[in-house]
Amino acid sequence: MRFLPILFVLMMLIVVLSPLPFGSNRPWAWSATALATGTMLFYWGMGTTLKNYGLALSSQRILLVAVPFSLVLIWIGIQLVSFSPSAWHNPIWQQVNGVGGLEVSGLISINAYETATAFMRLLTYGGVFWVALNLCRAPHRAYNALLIFSLAGFLYAVYGLVVEFNDTNSILWFKKWAYENDLTSIFVNRNNYATYAGLGLVVTLGLLFHEFRLVMSDRLDARRSILFIFESLSLRLAFLIIATPTFVTALLLTHSRAGLASTIVGVTVLCIASAFTKIAHRTRSLVLSLLVAGVGGALFTLGGQAVSDRMSQLDNSIGDRMDYYQLVVDKITEFPFTGVGYGNFLAASWSIRDQNIAVFWDKAHNSYLESALELGIPAALILVLTIAIIGIVCIRGIFQRNRDEIYSAIGIAAIALVGVHSLVDFSVQIPAVAIGFSLILGVAYSQAWNSKT
Repeated sequence: MRFLPILFVLMMLIVVLSPLPFGSNRPWAWSATALATGTMLFYWGMGTTLKNYGLALSSQRILLVAVPFSLVLIWIGIQLVSFSPSAWHNPIWQQVNGVGGLEVSGLISINAYETATAFMRLLTYGGVFWVALNLCRAPHRAYNALLIFSLAGFLYAVYGLVVEFNDTNSILWFKKWAYENDLTSIFVNRNNYATYAGLGLVVTLGLLFHEFRLVMSDRLDARRSILFIFESLSLRLAFLIIATPTFVTALLLTHSRAGLASTIVGVTVLCIASAFTKIAHRTRSLVLSLLVAGVGGALFTLGGQAVSDRMSQLDNSIGDRMDYYQLVVDKITEFPFTGVGYGNFLAASWSIRDQNIAVFWDKAHNSYLESALELGIPAALILVLTIAIIGIVCIRGIFQRNRDEIYSAIGIAAIALVGVHSLVDFSVQIPAVAIGFSLILGVAYSQAWNSKT
């Protein structure tokens, strides 16, 4: 086998297997995933050196996202070293210094092990993005990568539905210990799986739009468009058609309010973005979007009663959540520039207390606030800026590319979905979700650039 096909297989194995089990949200699982990603990057480095393969994009286009991401990585490294300015060190080290005769060096991070672990996970996501960016400049690899991701998500959705309808109340061979009445597939948390399923739905719909791109354009009249639909039927198209309601059903059975709402946002953005591509016919795209919305609404009506019930309870949970967010903001103001160390929200959360909030939260349930507390506001903004740059490039690609613009639409839809869900939850911090998200972003960013500019 040749170098590039082997590398593609390695990348997709990491992406497809990352949800097994529990979304890789266990130390041994994310460590194995990091090791596999490191091996993939080593193979990419050796291959590009020996085979003399160039980068898929120009250095200017790569630096656009590499520079801000690298700045965040450098800052996390500074959080881990003791020779940073002592004024930056967390006061906790002064409190423990000399206790029991033990002399310790101060750090910005309050727990270096957790920061190093989170650093490793972030490098894993960056590694998947990097390889996807370089491999998926070729349109056929971009399509195949997203198709395989869709297929994997479909199989995980089918597994979740089988478990749900058989009432086995398990995750693989483990008995469920949380969310027993909700579909979580091979994840533990229903909201985490809802984000993963939402990404699968966005990718599947995007590929479905790609298959019907001529129908959505003005290159065929109505009669020829109908003929084209029947003539283009294939096993691949049949899969995409079947996978779409499967994802929707699985999503509804998670009973995740935020998961459903953010997926609706993502699908809406996908439809709007698809309508503004150069090939799209506005009226036909609008009709297709309304059809997608109608099918989704019908499925929601048929199977979304539990979600509706949870939506009616929304007012009861908003109060506590807003109170807790305020406590997190207050904690951020204590270390606004340095943070408490990447990956250290749990360690810092013990000091975030209020007598009116009885439940202990080990996550902020807002990834933006959690990042600001851990990294400090400047580094957290730079991390968000990295994703925003990818989104801006994707928007540019939607308007400027003459072909394969659907990948840009999928990318901006995925960013919208994850970005909205991150306001109220932590799904993007789950390795399997982050790895799938990184793959989509890598494909979208690589395909967003016109080869002539």
